[in-house]
Amino acid sequence: MQLTDEQAKYAWKVALNISGKHGQSSLGPEDFAAQAIEKLVKLETMPDNLEGWLKAVITNLYIDRDRHIDARRRNLGKSFIGHSDEEIAELVADRNQPSMSSDLVNVDFAREVLESLPYRDQQIWVLHAAGYSTAEIAVQLDFANAQVVATKMGQIRTKLQKAFGSQI
Repeated sequence: MQLTDEQAKYAWKVALNISGKHGQSSLGPEDFAAQAIEKLVKLETMPDNLEGWLKAVITNLYIDRDRHIDARRRNLGKSFIGHSDEEIAELVADRNQPSMSSDLVNVDFAREVLESLPYRDQQIWVLHAAGYSTAEIAVQLDFANAQVVATKMGQIRTKLQKAFGSQI
């Protein structure tokens, strides 16, 4: 469906207002509003009740995000004990579809990187590589706040760059 400039501005304003009323997320309200607008543009016709439609879509986006984060936490658990090297390396390795030989190199490299770090730094690095925000890592690993995690990530990155150079 093609939206006029006026319709697009109105839809964006409504979507941003609705998404701003939802709780906290590692994504901002504008991310959810943008996703809802993308879904709106894909429709063949404008919904009769645009506000209601946007509210339902944005609510579902928040619910899906929360479920995804909860599932990720359940799968990783409080620590990485019980997870194989391959599971941990998969989180750190490149997400593109590499060739089989490059996949083996990525797994070996990921293992080497992780083994060079103390256990606590391994936890931080793997959660970061898995897409957790600094705030989520702080909660997961009982740090005081997200700034502490951000500082620690900088220290880990510096340590890894010294050890592995431009590969990191």
